[in-house]
Amino acid sequence: MESLPVFVFVPPEIWFKILGFVLWDDIVFDPDPVSSSPQPHLALRSWHNTERTLEISKRRFVLRSVSRTWRDIVDTLPSYHFQSTETNDATTDEFSLQRAHRLQLGTSTNRSNRGNRHCCKGYNYWNLSDSAENGTSSILADHMSSIDSLRAEILIIPRSEWNALMKKPLDDVRQLLSKVRALLIEYSGFIPTDIPMLFINTEECLNWVGKWGLPSLRYLELATTLDAFQECLPYFLNNVGQELISLQISDASNPIHFLGDIWDILPRVRYLGLTMSILPPPPPPNHPLQVFSNREHGHYRSWRDHLKIMAEKWVGVQCISDAHTWDCMAKEFLDLQHDLTSPDIHSLNKFCICSRCVYSLYIACEKRGVRYEDEYGRTWAEYNSGQRSNLLQAVEI
Repeated sequence: MESLPVFVFVPPEIWFKILGFVLWDDIVFDPDPVSSSPQPHLALRSWHNTERTLEISKRRFVLRSVSRTWRDIVDTLPSYHFQSTETNDATTDEFSLQRAHRLQLGTSTNRSNRGNRHCCKGYNYWNLSDSAENGTSSILADHMSSIDSLRAEILIIPRSEWNALMKKPLDDVRQLLSKVRALLIEYSGFIPTDIPMLFINTEECLNWVGKWGLPSLRYLELATTLDAFQECLPYFLNNVGQELISLQISDASNPIHFLGDIWDILPRVRYLGLTMSILPPPPPPNHPLQVFSNREHGHYRSWRDHLKIMAEKWVGVQCISDAHTWDCMAKEFLDLQHDLTSPDIHSLNKFCICSRCVYSLYIACEKRGVRYEDEYGRTWAEYNSGQRSNLLQAVEI
């Protein structure tokens, strides 16, 4: 008689731990990826990465198909990620909504503005599908009568879903969202719950921010195409800026212009990210700002000239994270290191990043000992080291 495989006799408790490990992702399910990452200014790239959540969904589907026991275990795991692209999806049930650790309603997509798909980092400049366009109802609002509180610490929600929630009794909405610590929303209006991490994509003015009570807010990311955004920004930051540790702003309509003493408004900010801006004066020597992230992908020489001044004069800044990738300009960059008169082919294309501008900023950072990274968090030296390592591995094979 042929013996059964050893795994048949593994107790369900052990499978629970094994399958939980397979379906867990330290970044995707972290409601505070900035604090737990060795490169906090880059943590949100992976947190927003839809390929990671798609991979988890694929694994879950495969594991549930193995056996009834595995299906039951997978369905009870706290790592359960639920995503619905249609609010009338028949698979949307109360159990799925209640068990999800990361709950996404709608589909994240990149946006194109200024006629330039490179204007903002795609992983930061998101858009959510609006189910109202399809004439469907709201998932959360329709299930509130039977769900007191979501388990989800991370909620990604489109405008139509949020608007439907706001028509419900406020105390019930607060109870429903009581565990949410990170909220990503395409939104205008009122947020009834206090959260530490907030992402807003808005095309409306932010004057309604005066209604907020968000004393726990530490990480804020804004994306907008609103022409009048500059008029709203001072009032907005005066209301939420005092406790912020990280502020990231992508404005696809105009250069960002801070009015007043921005460092008094943002006294605790350590990570600041902006698209093209009129930079304020350098922060005072005792200000905690450490990292500046360039979120502008466009071909703007004058903007990198400003960043060069930052590298030279903003004494507290220890790292500048730029929007280029070394892979796209390695050859031109090497040529510039040996001969500054070599042609810069990227300068011929207004949608490409000027390698000569990047080189100039790189030199300014090197002179002052500022870490200069590409958008993947690699210095030029680290990139070259990785390329040499890959070459050696290929030779060994």
